[in-house]
Amino acid sequence: MTSESTIKAYYERAGLLELIDAGLKEAGVDPLRPGPDDLSPFDEFHIGGKRATADFINRLGFHAGMTVLDIGSGLGGPARYVAHEMGANVIGIDLSPEYCAVATELSRRMGMGSRTQFRVGNAEALDFADASFNGAYTIHTGMNILDKTVLYKGVHDILKPGAIFGIYDVMAGPAGTPPAFPLPWAGGSETSHLVTPPDTEMLLTFCGFEILAKANQSAQALAAFDAAAKMGDRPGLARVMGPEFAQSLQNLAVSVKNGALAPWIFVARRV
Repeated sequence: MTSESTIKAYYERAGLLELIDAGLKEAGVDPLRPGPDDLSPFDEFHIGGKRATADFINRLGFHAGMTVLDIGSGLGGPARYVAHEMGANVIGIDLSPEYCAVATELSRRMGMGSRTQFRVGNAEALDFADASFNGAYTIHTGMNILDKTVLYKGVHDILKPGAIFGIYDVMAGPAGTPPAFPLPWAGGSETSHLVTPPDTEMLLTFCGFEILAKANQSAQALAAFDAAAKMGDRPGLARVMGPEFAQSLQNLAVSVKNGALAPWIFVARRV
């Protein structure tokens, strides 16, 4: 099995839309008429959920009239946030056909089908014209990408000069020790490719970006883990994705607490 197919197989789950619908019904929500807050337990596939999405996206300066690329768009939660709150049009790409199909259907149900598009695509082979986007971002995607130079150079090429590229990824932490697997993005080290924040800054600069801001989000992550623990077992991704996903979330929390991992935000400008 190739790395790409291994990654797809790790994320995908048969009958995903039906599982989300069942979770929404359990939460007392009409699956055909969900609101953004109703979907956030299911479509925000990263540390901190919708609150982290808002904090990250609000740093990027997107606005109405822009066309923005979401790299690794998953189930479409962040893309819908950008479209709804910023007024931008968003194209999302993801390796998983299932995720793209579910994201498209969820956007349709929310009346946002014309503002968001989801396509099967590879972050290491961006198939768009040069200088065709006003902005781009990636949320918890880089951990699966071995050659981040290819990713960052590809993003540089498809962005217009001066456009913003935002990164919210989990990176190698200060402890210098390996994390325990499984993790939400990988069952083992063969598909988990972590770099340090200084390496990220170096690679972005090498690929033609100017670093505007960077921030360690470990404290915010720990607060989010504590809040989730207090909420208990509610319908959401952990329930939908199965028991191994719950274990992967526990491993992630432990790894951030012990310094093996650290989530970071980078805001860079295409020179």
